[in-house]
Amino acid sequence: MEKLDLKDTKILYNLTINSRQSYSQLGKLVGLSKNIVKYRIDRLMDKEIIKNFFTVIDTFKLGCICARFHYVFQYVTPKTEKEIIDFFVKNKYTTLVVATQGAFDLSVIACVQEMKDFYQFYQETQNRYANYFQSQQLSHYVNDMHFKPTYLIVENYKKSDRVESIRTANVQKADIDNTDMKILRLLAKNARFSINEIAKELDTTSWKINQRYKNLIKNGLIRGFTANIDISKIGFQACKIYIHLSIPKFKTGIINYIKFNPFLVCIDETTGDSDLELEFYLKDISSVHDIMQDISKHFPDIIRSYDFATAVKFYKHLYLPY
Repeated sequence: MEKLDLKDTKILYNLTINSRQSYSQLGKLVGLSKNIVKYRIDRLMDKEIIKNFFTVIDTFKLGCICARFHYVFQYVTPKTEKEIIDFFVKNKYTTLVVATQGAFDLSVIACVQEMKDFYQFYQETQNRYANYFQSQQLSHYVNDMHFKPTYLIVENYKKSDRVESIRTANVQKADIDNTDMKILRLLAKNARFSINEIAKELDTTSWKINQRYKNLIKNGLIRGFTANIDISKIGFQACKIYIHLSIPKFKTGIINYIKFNPFLVCIDETTGDSDLELEFYLKDISSVHDIMQDISKHFPDIIRSYDFATAVKFYKHLYLPY
């Protein structure tokens, strides 16, 4: 585990909130010169604490269906497992591939704009690997709520820091053209890609790209820019709790209560069998029990049951498939 000092922690926090900030802007926030900030970011990347910078894109506004599969393996050797993971990582429709422990072994998200694409993805997966799946659970995302990375600044945490960004499937599809999609794809790969670099890549002027870029933000297609941090290197572990409620209408009350937990990074609502999904970055996995005990105490007889899974390794993590 890497030991970070306060300055590095502040840099990570501010990059996770907005990874397009300049070195000068970051320097003002953390009290360092831009050259020192650049040096520290380069060092964090060399150590692979920062893996890359990506753009949070509202795929619902692109008309995408976000389908998630949870797989439990059988008859799988290390060689076969690698083959399965490589297949999903290279697939053009996938945005997330993560090996897990707990309720299942592998989680995969596929984003498609048409059902025929989903059918193609599903059929190819089944034809290749169905025999290696003891079970597979399909669900679709309908809402998600992301929070600032207050797990990094627990000592200085304030409830006002818990500003959420909400994406919902209950939206109209945005009217964009091929150039807009090219901009989104470039930013999905690298959130720090400059306007000038995008213009050069697309063989157009910076002024035209800047106007489109501003419109993509204004229309909510671009929801933010963040840093992809390998939290395992700084002593955290990603954990997701899948809650089954006896009375679903209490979901909103639980959300309004738990969202002030500084280690909560995301709340998902899906069409799966769980009523609520809470994602935490935790230092100790035994905290899951404490979290659920606390929720049960405040909402007695509401929690029917729960499962959880921890992330072992992220193999792919994007907001837009290539």
